[in-house]
Formats: sequence, structure tokens, C-alpha cells
Amino acid sequence: MTDAALAGAPERADVEEAQRLHRRFRHCSLACILSILLAVPVSALLAALVARSGNAQAASMAPLAVGLVYLVLFIVTLSTARHFGEAVGLRGYRWSVRWTMISCVIPFLSFVRPWLGFGETYRSLVNAARTQRLDDSWNHGFSILTLLMAILAVLDFLLSRGAATDGRALPPTELWLVAGTVLLSLILPIVFLVRVRRAARRLLALYLERSAAPIALAAAP
Repeated sequence: MTDAALAGAPERADVEEAQRLHRRFRHCSLACILSILLAVPVSALLAALVARSGNAQAASMAPLAVGLVYLVLFIVTLSTARHFGEAVGLRGYRWSVRWTMISCVIPFLSFVRPWLGFGETYRSLVNAARTQRLDDSWNHGFSILTLLMAILAVLDFLLSRGAATDGRALPPTELWLVAGTVLLSLILPIVFLVRVRRAARRLLALYLERSAAPIALAAAP
């Protein structure tokens, strides 16, 4: 292999950084999936425990606390996935990680801006894993899955606000709508994270495969 090829090959430190980011993403995404699976029973348990103390307002805040933990884990997981994508050579990102995180806590902007960043990260890893290319060729189309998750987030917010404002029992039609929204809000993020985990694993294998030969040759006497 020529010196020019070796010059363009990943350094050993870059490979180790990609592996470190992949391990961190794998752990964060697993914690995020577990938080989703445990969201409903933990929320119900916390609400019941607090309700026994007679504090109805605190009981209503229990699901919000669980949701906040999930949101933090989801943001950290997708931010790590984005950094992993950059570490293995993906380029062409438009939406910054910093503003994706900040916009999550800005009213109304949180309905749109974070999902643009999340969708971009999802598309980059999934498309790159499908085409087996570590460049900017992933940057096309849009993520229907991310769009559905964004719509569900808005719908869940509107339904929760409406239920809190009315203070009445929901009719069967609205009850089914709420139940369906909650169910999809649990299923879609898991599908989202599982697909990103699978894509990240394939990209790491591809990156290591392309890095192994140049690094071994460079280390040879």
C-alpha cells in the first residue's frame, strides 16, 4: 500500500474513539429502551405511592418525572449516535447537536427542531448501513418513523393538556385515542432505537474492516 493510502487511513486512536462511542451508544440506547418499557408501571407505582400520602398534585407529576428521565436518556443516546456517525466518517450533517438538545426545552420549538436533528441522525446511520458507504451519500429523503414520533409527541401533549383542563372522565372515543397514542408512543421509539442500534453495529464492522488492513500494514516492520 502506498504512503498516500496510509495517510488517508484512520489512525489507531480514531478507531479506538469510534469503538468507545459505539459502546457508549449501545449502553445508552439499552438504558433508553428499558426506560420506555418501564415507563407505564413505574409511573403507576409512583403515582400510587404519592397518592397514598394524600398529595394529588404530586401524584399527577409522577408520569412527568418518568417522562423527563426518558427524554434525557433519548437525547444523550441520539447525541452519542451522531458523534459515532461522525467518528466513522459520515459527513453532511446540517442540524447541530447543541441546538437539537437546547430546542428540546424551548416551548413550541420543541415540537419541530429536535425532531429534525433526531431524524437526520437516524437517516445518516440507517442509510449509510444500507448502502455500506461512509461518506455523505446518506443525505437524502426523510424519516417517516421520526415524523410519526414527532406527530405523536404533539398529540400526546394536546391530549394530556385537554384531560388536565377538563378534569372529567374521558368518553370511550377519546379514551381509545389516548390509549392508542400511549401505546404507539411506547412502540415507535423502541423500533427507532433498535434500528439505529443495528445500523451502528453494521457501520462499526464496516469501519473496522476498512481500517484493519491499513493499520496492520502501517504497524508492520
